[in-house]
Amino acid sequence: MKTIPAKVKRFRRKVAEKPCRACEMEDDTRVSHHFTFTKAGMAKKAKEWDACCLCYKCHSDLHAHGELSFWVKWKKDIEDLKQEGVEFYNRYFK
Repeated sequence: MKTIPAKVKRFRRKVAEKPCRACEMEDDTRVSHHFTFTKAGMAKKAKEWDACCLCYKCHSDLHAHGELSFWVKWKKDIEDLKQEGVEFYNRYFK
């Protein structure tokens, strides 16, 4: 099993420092969520930029009800969220 580079771990923590992208919560239980609908393929990890911050409650809700219906419920455009992730990734790793 591959180890995760320290810089990638720091990036994930930076993503998790942002407000929840669904409910805008800014508590201490935010996580970096990787979009599950990306074209990573079976047994392949999503790219780091395919991630956004979610609070624990929203993250649990997303996994309980499915990613696409979750984002529709919160009226969020998935492509916009992914683009934000790419831009944040590019600024962080410049």
